[in-house]
Amino acid sequence: MTTGTEFSRTDAASGMPRWLALALTTVATFVGIGALWALAPNIDGCAGDYYGPGILPGPQPCGTDGSGPAIVTAGILLALLAAFFVVAFTMVRRRGMVLLIIAGVMLLVLLIGLLVTLTVANSSPPVLYY
Repeated sequence: MTTGTEFSRTDAASGMPRWLALALTTVATFVGIGALWALAPNIDGCAGDYYGPGILPGPQPCGTDGSGPAIVTAGILLALLAAFFVVAFTMVRRRGMVLLIIAGVMLLVLLIGLLVTLTVANSSPPVLYY
């Protein structure tokens, strides 16, 4: 006779089922990556005037985009999410503490990535005359 506790797999400290914690972490990670990617591009910096009055023969760069830092940050967040899953399914002792540490690192990486992405996306490129 089973009591139902074998299938719930809850952590004793939080009382939250493991699948719910993993689902919430996954959704939060993808929402964070989506917000990061939404802030990354800065395409409307020129308003269509790519051939400015400068002396450059081709299209002049009008603005930079933050897609590089956004992709790097998204990759780091996905790697940390994978580590979150591995810890959730393999660790027995101190699982809650390690998962909280990983979640804190994920939040720190997201905040730093947002700051870098916004800084790069809002900076103007140097104008080079040759």
